Amino acid sequence: MNITDQQFREILSRRIDGYINIVAVYEKPKDYPDKYVGRLLLVNSKIKLTEIFIAKDTLEEIRRQIPDFYTRLNRNKYDDPVIYETYIW
Repeated sequence: MNITDQQFREILSRRIDGYINIVAVYEKPKDYPDKYVGRLLLVNSKIKLTEIFIAKDTLEEIRRQIPDFYTRLNRNKYDDPVIYETYIW
């Protein structure tokens, strides 16, 4: 579900017991080939994909929606090639 910027920031500001919040930032994924996408993942012993995401024209537009208390992790050589960076809280 592509949601508003405000909804995205509000959701990212909440913790869910037992999970670590991760935002994966994708560059030109198959479902949005001309966009950057920020998608919320929930992680405990497994990765839970969510339907919560935003799609924007630029990387900076995505970065502005991620709260400052998230920590950015650069792309790892083992990541899927469309993953640009990841944020963790």
